[in-house]
Amino acid sequence: MRKHNRHIVITLLIIIVIGVIVGFELVRKKVTPVMMITAEEECRKLSSIIINDAIKKQVVDGLNFDKLFIITYEQDKIATIDFDSVIVNKVLSTITSTVQNNIKYLEEGNISLLEVSDNILAHYDQDKLRQGIIYEIPLGLVYNHPFLSNLSPKVPVRINLVGSIDSGIKTKVTSYGINNVLVEAYVDVEVNLRVVLPFQSHETKVTMSVPLALKMIRGEVPEYYANGVNGPTVSLPIS
Repeated sequence: MRKHNRHIVITLLIIIVIGVIVGFELVRKKVTPVMMITAEEECRKLSSIIINDAIKKQVVDGLNFDKLFIITYEQDKIATIDFDSVIVNKVLSTITSTVQNNIKYLEEGNISLLEVSDNILAHYDQDKLRQGIIYEIPLGLVYNHPFLSNLSPKVPVRINLVGSIDSGIKTKVTSYGINNVLVEAYVDVEVNLRVVLPFQSHETKVTMSVPLALKMIRGEVPEYYANGVNGPTVSLPIS
C-alpha cells in the first residue's frame, strides 16, 4: 500500500512540474507579448509626460529667447539667423542632465526628487511609484474580459534607462505677414529605455519634440539660418 502511495505522489509531482513548465511557456509565448505592448505604451506615455514637463519647467520658463539667436542685418534686411553656441550648449546640457536624472529617479522610486510640476503624477499610484513600479497590468487584460481584469493578479512594469540621452535644438523659419519672419525653436529629445516585466524585458525608444519658443522678427526670410544643433552650430541654406 505504501509503495502504491509513493507512486501516486511521484506521479502527482511529475504532473505538477510539467504543469508549471507548460504554464511558464504559455505565459512566455502568448501572455507576455500582449502585456509587453501595454507596458511599452505606458512606459512611453509616462516618460513623455515627465520629459515634456521637466524641459518646460527647467529650461523653457527661464530661457531668454532673444539671447538664443544671433541675428545679423545687411541694409536693414536679415542676412543670417544663427544660434549662440554657448547658450545652446548650456540649454542642451541642462536638458540632458534633467531628463537623465528624472528617469533615474523614476527607476529608483525617488519620485520626491523629480524635477517636475507637483500635480504631474497625480493620476498615478504614488505608493507603487515609490517602489519603482510605473504601472500594473491586470493579467486578465490578456483575455479582454472586464471581470477578469478587475479580479486577476497584476503584473508590475518597471523601466530602466539604457545608454545615453540625445538632445538637439531645431528651428523653423517662415515668412509671416508683410516683411516679417516667424522663428520657432524646438528641443528634440531621444531616450532609450528598457521595459521590464517579471518574465521578459524589451528596449524601446521615446522621441519627442518640445516647443521652446516662438518669436516674430521684422525683416525678410534670410538666405541662411541655423536649422538645428546636436553639436557645433552650422548655418544651412533655406530650400
